[in-house]
Amino acid sequence: MQDEFTEIMNKLTENARFALQKSDYYAKRYNNGYMSTEHLLLGILSQDTSTGARFLADEDVNLDQVEKLMNHTAIEVPGADMAMMSLSEAAVLTLRLASNFVKEQGIKLIGTEHLLYALIRQPNSRASLILQGLDVDLTELSKTIEEFAEKQAEEAKIDQKKNDFKRKRPLKWSPNTAWISPNWLAMVASIP
Repeated sequence: MQDEFTEIMNKLTENARFALQKSDYYAKRYNNGYMSTEHLLLGILSQDTSTGARFLADEDVNLDQVEKLMNHTAIEVPGADMAMMSLSEAAVLTLRLASNFVKEQGIKLIGTEHLLYALIRQPNSRASLILQGLDVDLTELSKTIEEFAEKQAEEAKIDQKKNDFKRKRPLKWSPNTAWISPNWLAMVASIP
């Protein structure tokens, strides 16, 4: 299990990694003993330039709204431990679902959009319930993210093909290996 978790963590994009760190911050801020799906949602929203946050912004969801719906009193955590909190079973499931989703799509890295997709694929998770409370159509959002991931997968395949066609080292010309057209030789021979 530890190896699987390490593999997942190594596949996170920079934004997804920062979102996870912010999730930990929010779990501590709301005085929870663990990090769960609602904290992951807050972490994604806190990375406002990330793809996942943009999908949520398109649904008119923002960080303040989600915090209000959580019905918790936030506490200040100036010197919070650097160690990451424990993950709830739902949060672990979210990371696994995101990892499986990108594998199925043929995408190498897990982004915030994939974490968001994994959150909304769990209809009874706290994050999904919060989004439903904000009138987000989870089925529509899920389809939108799936279409986006399909485009990502197509781009990844194109990039892979480009890399496959690149030569490992440039061709070097030498008179022994060069092929010379007979027409070109005839043309050169006819020059006075």
